[in-house]
Amino acid sequence: MTVHVVGHSRGLGEYLYRAFITDMHDVRGYSRSNNYDLEKDIAKICFQVDVDDIVILNAYANGTQIDYLKSLENSHANVVVMGSIASIHPDVNNLVYSQHKNTLELYFNKISAEPKHPMLYLRLTGTSYSDYKLVYDSINIWLANPRITTIGYSAL
Repeated sequence: MTVHVVGHSRGLGEYLYRAFITDMHDVRGYSRSNNYDLEKDIAKICFQVDVDDIVILNAYANGTQIDYLKSLENSHANVVVMGSIASIHPDVNNLVYSQHKNTLELYFNKISAEPKHPMLYLRLTGTSYSDYKLVYDSINIWLANPRITTIGYSAL
């Protein structure tokens, strides 16, 4: 089993990438830092995913997370989607982002009702997104309990 982190070179993605390596997983990261264009290389990245791999869709990549999700929908990979509270409480300063996150969450909810493989949607807030260990621990809880489909966080 390989862990794939889309958006792995800084912040939360970098933390997850390094943490899964520390846990002795085979980990692959995708970002500009290793010559992947996350908006254009969706098929190239998804082609590398095998059955039962874990894919963490961390990078927003101008709203292309939904394209990754659609590409992986029938792959039988385990998918973690970094969503946002902006999906239900729009950010008036960034309505396009909020709309993308809303569309992503709605699509996730549609396909996770009868999933072909374990899927997890994390509805992150600003404070939870920067609490890297909390997010990592949440993913590990899901790995041990794959019937969980959504975890939401408060702004506390």
